[in-house]
Amino acid sequence: MSQTKILIVNAAGYIGGDIAMLLLGLPYLEPAHFHIYAVSAPRGKVYEFLRDLPHATIIPMEVGGSELHPPTRLGKPLRAAEALLTVPRVTTLVQREKIDVLYTVDRTVGMTITYVVSLLTGRPLVLNAQITHYLANSRLHQRVIKHAHKITVSSEAMRRAFLPYVADPTRLVTIPNAITFERYDPTISGASIRREWNIPADAPVVVLAGRLSPFKGQDDLIRAAALVLKERPDTYFLLAGGENVEGFLGTLENLIAELNVGHRVKLIGHRSDLPAVFASATVSTMPSHEEPFGLVALEAMAMGKPVVATRAGGVPEFLVDGEMGILIEPRDYHALARALLTVINDPERAQMMGVKGRKHVETYYTDKIYGKQIAALFSEIASRDIHIASRKDQAA
Repeated sequence: MSQTKILIVNAAGYIGGDIAMLLLGLPYLEPAHFHIYAVSAPRGKVYEFLRDLPHATIIPMEVGGSELHPPTRLGKPLRAAEALLTVPRVTTLVQREKIDVLYTVDRTVGMTITYVVSLLTGRPLVLNAQITHYLANSRLHQRVIKHAHKITVSSEAMRRAFLPYVADPTRLVTIPNAITFERYDPTISGASIRREWNIPADAPVVVLAGRLSPFKGQDDLIRAAALVLKERPDTYFLLAGGENVEGFLGTLENLIAELNVGHRVKLIGHRSDLPAVFASATVSTMPSHEEPFGLVALEAMAMGKPVVATRAGGVPEFLVDGEMGILIEPRDYHALARALLTVINDPERAQMMGVKGRKHVETYYTDKIYGKQIAALFSEIASRDIHIASRKDQAA
């Protein structure tokens, strides 16, 4: 069997949640069957990841990614010019190397370049979709969705959101998000995090990890914290994440001051040591208003922590209510407070929830499982295209 050749155009500098899913399965594509071609600016964490893959050919190229350029006045036209120059070069690469599949996530200029190259070369495009908010408003995304040979979605809830925009439902493939399981070791100590924030070893700790954005529900947690502290004044709340919406950090700081909970609620910023942050927790929470999947909840479960989360998007598909944590309705901080207290006040049940959650992740949501599903999809597409090509050759 010949190798299936996959092309990725990278315009991202850092590895966010969506880019992480684009990359997650790549190390598990067997070199005997797959080869990856990656067009990328020669800098940034994504480039370093791709460069280190043993079965990848890296083509350094400026592709116009906004994350890889300083935000100067000339930045936008420079990025546009680079993107235009990239299209014919990538098109030539696809034709010369006989690329089988083009693979992209649903953001950055990399998606646009990949889409245009697919149109020009006729090579099938696989869109790794991670968000839904653009569906009704973005004509570009609608065109990419209409054109894509396959669209992977992370949950059945996300599949339902995409159905009205896809003429053929078989083009939607549900591949649940997953995590690099070995990174989340429940034997990791959270003592250093507690020391950093002056938290006693026996105090309850609630952790919320996620970029600071109104739909992530950090303000709901702060309001819930004020209620929890009335019954359990020894509880601490750690909110990890950098500002994603300008001004929202200030909004949260003002709310903390208004409710007089600054002695227990801490905004700890972006963290590269999330496993240790989760390890410091008694319970993790994800009070999002909406989530296509809910990867942070999966990470906390992998660390053996009970999770209080909202019934948002795909979360109820992997978090069993009452067994691995507690599910509540979005935007209900009173229910959030009650659920957190339920877990905090019953340590034995909390421990059992954590054990079940980790086992569930290990069984269904690891990077190895994700890699196998992605590999099967690529193989199916490539084999069908090779068969069609051979029939044309025979007819000729």
